[in-house]
Amino acid sequence: LKSVGVDPPSSVTLKKLEHHVGWQAEPELESGRGQNANANAGQTWNAGNQGGQIFPAGQVASQQPRFIAPRGPGTGMVAVAPSPAQAQALAVRQAKEAEMNERRAELQAKREEENGRRQEHAAAIIVRKVIQRIRVVQPETFDTLRMELETAMSEQLEKMGSMAEKIQQEAEKELLEAQTRVDTLNEKRAEEEKTKADAEAKKFIQAETAEKMVKDAQTLVLDAEHKLEYASTACSQMEEALKTKGGDAHDGALKAAHSAADLVQVAQTAITDASKELAVTWAEVDLPDSLKGNVKKEYKAMNAKIASCRQNLSRFSKLVKDAKDQEVRRATALNKEQAKKDLFGKYDSCGAGLLNQSDVRTFAKEVYGFDIPDAHLERIHTKLRGEKGGVPYEAFQRLRAKVAIEHSCTAAREAMAKEEEKLARFAAKKQEFKELLVDAEKALEEAQESATSAEAATKPLTGKNIATASCTAIKETHLDAVAPAAASEGEDEEIVKFQKKALEDIKGRVKKVQALVDRSINLVKSARGRLQRKEFAEVEALRIRTITSIGNFMDAKEFTLEQLHSHMSGGAEGGVKGDAFVVFMKGLYESLGDKLDGDDASQYRELFKHVGGDAEVLTLQGLTEMLYCTYRVAKATMLSDGHAIDSKGLRRLEEGEHVQGLDCPRKHATSGVTRVKCKAMKDDVEGWVSVQGNKGSVFLEPCSKYLACLKETVITAELDVSSDTVRKLNKDELLEVLQFPTKDPGCGVMRVKAKVASDGATGWVSVAGNAGTTFLEAC
Repeated sequence: LKSVGVDPPSSVTLKKLEHHVGWQAEPELESGRGQNANANAGQTWNAGNQGGQIFPAGQVASQQPRFIAPRGPGTGMVAVAPSPAQAQALAVRQAKEAEMNERRAELQAKREEENGRRQEHAAAIIVRKVIQRIRVVQPETFDTLRMELETAMSEQLEKMGSMAEKIQQEAEKELLEAQTRVDTLNEKRAEEEKTKADAEAKKFIQAETAEKMVKDAQTLVLDAEHKLEYASTACSQMEEALKTKGGDAHDGALKAAHSAADLVQVAQTAITDASKELAVTWAEVDLPDSLKGNVKKEYKAMNAKIASCRQNLSRFSKLVKDAKDQEVRRATALNKEQAKKDLFGKYDSCGAGLLNQSDVRTFAKEVYGFDIPDAHLERIHTKLRGEKGGVPYEAFQRLRAKVAIEHSCTAAREAMAKEEEKLARFAAKKQEFKELLVDAEKALEEAQESATSAEAATKPLTGKNIATASCTAIKETHLDAVAPAAASEGEDEEIVKFQKKALEDIKGRVKKVQALVDRSINLVKSARGRLQRKEFAEVEALRIRTITSIGNFMDAKEFTLEQLHSHMSGGAEGGVKGDAFVVFMKGLYESLGDKLDGDDASQYRELFKHVGGDAEVLTLQGLTEMLYCTYRVAKATMLSDGHAIDSKGLRRLEEGEHVQGLDCPRKHATSGVTRVKCKAMKDDVEGWVSVQGNKGSVFLEPCSKYLACLKETVITAELDVSSDTVRKLNKDELLEVLQFPTKDPGCGVMRVKAKVASDGATGWVSVAGNAGTTFLEAC
């Protein structure tokens, strides 16, 4: 079974078969019968000891037990009737044999199929070898390999069988790719050929370019050399003409010089053109190094020639210039000589070639504008006249010189006389101006004394006696002490300079005095501001003390504000007069066990004047404004709805908040705590707050109505710092607060609404800046 590829039955199967069939193992068989059985039955099954498997006869050792099938008739074997079990075993055996035959057929078919595949692979390998060669094909062998591939495909097509289609697709793909590679190689070779041809053409063009460059430069250099030769010839002819003397020598020399100059200019142009042609930027020249080197050598030689030509040209140019200058000087001399002759002939009245004294006088007057005195004319004419009695042409130049000298001397004498006259006039003006300066000096000395006195008067203002100084009187003294000094100006420049110098000294001294006066005035202004601030602070402190006293009085009398106003006025209509106000305060202090002396009475008169202003009586509204105070929360406390300390709390007041008093502070009868009815400025909630606890804790601090400006700033129309400016606020100016600090939402700066004490200007002012600079401070 193993030889035909069939798995033998297991030992369990053999045991079952042995049980059902009833085979018996015979250790030994007769040789004849065994042979006969093998020959007739055609198949003998042996059972070995190796795992209980069944083996065909001849495949197991003869010593192993054998199981012999039952013998049938005509077989030469013992005729034994098969039992049902034996018949079933026989059927199984026949089924196994049929299965073995079927497997043999399958194996044979597989072998034939494998052989067919081997043939297909062999044919495919033949074609693929040609395809492999096509993958590295060159343009020269492409057509041959393509024909060889087509032949191999046609010969092996049937042999390849099922692989024919796949191999054909591979062949077509490789042929297409090979065709692309061949086309690319052909294009590359064509491009290389074209590049090579272009290089050859460029090389030829470069050679022609180099040759043309050299020829063009040589042409220009030869032209420059030839034109320089013409210029050299012209210069030689010019030098010969300059040596010639005679009447027409000047014209001939001048003509030769101009001709030589023209030729020199032509040669100059030719040399310039050649130089430009030879001025080559070799980095921009597209020539190979070998050609470029040859052209450079040629150009170097031609540059040397041009340099030599330029040297010669410079020499020729100098010769021409010198010749022209020489002829110009000669022409100028001739012209001067001719002009001198013409001038002499003009004044030679007799035409005899001699100038008499009358001719000399006319000459001096017309030429120099000088009327020569007779004595000087006689002296000059006597020295220069000849034997014939007149001044000849040969002495005319000397005559001109002597007349000019005499003219200069006369002018100098006149100038000296004018200078002496000017000096005398200057001395007189100087003396006159000095007399004018006496008054200015006197005024300056008086101003100096007044300024010194003013400075001495302001010194007490810097100490503790600020309140006793009379600022107005000191300021008027300072301003009246200095009088302006003035002086007239002269007409002459020297006199004006003298006056300016003298006045500058006076003005310098005046400036020093004025600076002293200004310093005193500024000190007075500052002192006045401090004095006013101190007065406001004292009055405000007195007002706050008075508020507390009047509150206690009203609490004791159980007065309302209207009843208090009526009590203070004594029932008089119109309001409380100043004397009545002082009488009330005197009685108030006596009732409290204190006595009001004279000084205190004067302070309350100042308070009355401060509150009422220019009015003679204190109205109910004025009394209300005096008694109602604004407080700052010094320590967090509770705002209650009643006067009693155990009243219901409305809300908590935080430190730094401001509340507006709506009555005078009142002391609670039971607890003894001073409380005040007020309104929170943050949210307008009204209630009662303790001013001071029974153990001395201060909850509310009264705020001064007046602030002082510590540093220059501005007043704006609105709360926003960027709103319109009302005016500038100067240092030490005082403000009356109309609305206590409010935060500007735009920049977070605390600002107050206030009125300037000096002019009543109203607006908003920053208490401090973002950088921490303090602008306002309480008085």
